[in-house]
Amino acid sequence: MKRPLTIVAMLAALAVPALVSAQQANPPVSSPGAATARAERGWVDPARLAHLLEAKGLITSQEEKALTHPRGAPAVDDQTLRKIFQRKQYRGE
Repeated sequence: MKRPLTIVAMLAALAVPALVSAQQANPPVSSPGAATARAERGWVDPARLAHLLEAKGLITSQEEKALTHPRGAPAVDDQTLRKIFQRKQYRGE
């Protein structure tokens, strides 16, 4: 009798974290309190923060552009790359 009771008690103890995490899940984006909940947890939109810092004069416009640069996009445009790689050290002369 002790063994089945012990197994049931262990399973119940293991299920508690799963139930708690399910109750603490992030609210859907469409819910009215989602923005408030994220603000309370410290979530910040990096692009808006960079724009605010630039508007307040804490960072330059170049730094703001660097901070809001998309991760997958190249760091420089094609024209700048061609200009850089037309130098002697890159042409093998």
